[in-house]
Formats: sequence, structure tokens, C-alpha cells
Amino acid sequence: MCRLSMRVSCPVRKVWLWMGAFILFPGALLIAQSGSGDTTSADQAGPAFEVATIRQANRGDGRHWFGTKLDNSDRFQTSAMSLTGLVYEAYMIPPAQNKVEIDHGVPDWVNSVEYDITAKIENSYMKDWDRLSYEQRMNVIRPMLQALLAERFHLRLRTEDRMTPVYVLVQAKGGAHVKEVSAPEPVKGDEEEAQKRWADEHPNGVYPGVIMCTGEKCIAHAVKISTSIGQISANAHSDRMVIDETGLKGYYDFSIPYPDKADEFPMHTVEEALGMKFESRSVPIQTYVIVSAEKPAMDGVDNPPPTR
Repeated sequence: MCRLSMRVSCPVRKVWLWMGAFILFPGALLIAQSGSGDTTSADQAGPAFEVATIRQANRGDGRHWFGTKLDNSDRFQTSAMSLTGLVYEAYMIPPAQNKVEIDHGVPDWVNSVEYDITAKIENSYMKDWDRLSYEQRMNVIRPMLQALLAERFHLRLRTEDRMTPVYVLVQAKGGAHVKEVSAPEPVKGDEEEAQKRWADEHPNGVYPGVIMCTGEKCIAHAVKISTSIGQISANAHSDRMVIDETGLKGYYDFSIPYPDKADEFPMHTVEEALGMKFESRSVPIQTYVIVSAEKPAMDGVDNPPPTR
């Protein structure tokens, strides 16, 4: 069960992409003031995982999800995520539009090497956990993830405001081709078990709150447009960041085609399917720049939480 919108090439089996959120709260990472150009230490006590295990990802272990998983248990998990992806997860939240870049001299592994993380949340943070939405849970988790990246990856960042060419996604004349539906209900108990039960009861359906991709299209059920931008951008083969200005704030069902290699205008294909338009603009974008990082130790055992 995955909550990171990413492009998937899967011509046969189905992949479910869970739609999550990003947040922008500086925590225990080394981070600079915006526009300063130099990194500074934000060395302050804050929330931390009780224990955490980091391993290099093994895509041959039979799992059918990637991204992040945060269910009703006291565990936060990631599957096959690069350090760059982890930075996005730790610092971004729609509708704020930000991006992550890599400074000159930073090794390529921050993009190419993928990690599986399992971290335990302290009981003191679990009050009323089963009543919280995924976004509310991630608001609790992100400072912990920031601290983990600082402690285990020795991650250092700086922030900059940059004028950046983007595409702004707006509704086309006549309105978007989406159907507004009710928000997904918070899952009580183990979310993976709930998914299996739901799939048995709805063999041809799409689980609420996910995008299911096959080789021809992606079908979204009860997701937000703001958290679906990554998948929409990928299917459109966009060469720029895409910003949501559709004005659609609810939860929606829709379908996004996978344009084939012969399609010379994949962006137009996605526009027609969604009843939306990609408008070209240049806007100031807050950019998180990875200044330095180190590969974490992966000994297969739990590690102590970050030093407070």
C-alpha cells in the first residue's frame, strides 16, 4: 500500500498507488535560511522514532507496493524509496509547491539507490491514532522522518527561491471530467488486511484513496487532485513541475490514459481525458537542495532513535 504518486510501468499486473501528502515543517535536519546560500545547523530536540531499521530495497521480495505506508499500527514503512524521494516525503505538503534538487558534487546514489525503512512510533504519539486521516498522521510523522534522515543519512540541505518554468493545471472550458465522491473512511485495524478484504468483496474495483495503474491507464478512486499531480504529470510526460490550480478541493474518481510511444502529444491526450489544460508559466519555487549525504549503515537490526 503506497502513498506516493509515481509513474509505474506495469503492462500486466495491477499496481495500487496510495495518495498521501507532503509537509514543509523544518525539523532536526541541517537546513539553511531561505536564500542564504549556506547551510546552518537546526540542532534542536524534537519528535523521533523509537527505533528504526534501514535496508537497501529488494524488489524481488514479492511486495506489490512502493512509497510510504502508515496504517493503524505503530509502524511507519517505506518501500523502494531513494533519499531524494524521502526528502520530498519529509518536507512537502500540497498545495505548497516545492522541489528537491541535488547540489554539484553530490553522488548519484541519492537518486539511484532505494531503501526500505521500518520505524516504530512511540506510544505517546498514538493517542486517537485510529481517528486520524492519513494526512493528519503524516503531520505527526514528518518531523520524525526529518530527524531520521539527519541522523542516519547525515543529510544537509539548503533552501533557495528560484524562478522556475512550470505547467499550471487548470480546468478546461466546460469543466473537468472528474466525479466528486465521499472522502475515504479512516481504516480501523490493519490497513493491508482491510485492503485484502475489500479486494475480495470488490474484485473489479479500485480501493478508496488509491490510483490503480495497468498497462493502459490509471484509475483513481476517492483521491485529491493536489495529491494526484505526480501521476498526472508522469502520464502526460511533462518535462516541468505541474502545479494544481484547478480549484477542485474534494475527493474524485477519474481515469488517466497511458499514452503509447506512438502518441506525439501525450500531454494533449491527458488534457482531453481529464477536461483540464496545462498552462506554461514561470513562478518562484522554494527549492530544497541536497548539499551532502552519506549512505546509512544497514546491519539488519534496529537502531537507536536520533540523539536528542
